[in-house]
Amino acid sequence: MAVFTSEEFCNKMKWLVNDVPNYYWSENGTWCNYNWNLGKFMMDCVVSIKGVLWGFQANPNIPHGGAVYGSNGVADFTPDGGLNYCTDVSTDFSSLVPGEYLCMFETPEDHAGIYLGNGKVFECTCGWGVNRCIISDS
Repeated sequence: MAVFTSEEFCNKMKWLVNDVPNYYWSENGTWCNYNWNLGKFMMDCVVSIKGVLWGFQANPNIPHGGAVYGSNGVADFTPDGGLNYCTDVSTDFSSLVPGEYLCMFETPEDHAGIYLGNGKVFECTCGWGVNRCIISDS
């Protein structure tokens, strides 16, 4: 089982944004697949997070870039279902620490991200004029 510290997990999410060509794609059954025509990995908000936890290596030559479904002791979950694996769930964002799982409700679809610290959030989105994994201001 792979175990990350909060710092390592945040660094993996930053790596996904800065070094891995990716494209927002949300379709059942398609997760972390490499699209040879675009030259990018296809993922959405929660798939990007699960992919990293499942061992994503950004290798286009192996299925799902090296991520193995349900591996490393991490079950599959939806954006809001990820909260079931969190403790001390709160709507108070005044004391967030890096590595915390974030979930947004009441949007057309639930949305998930990871707090990176210093007011920055990892997310993979087709909103806000982008169509990929980004680091945004919280």
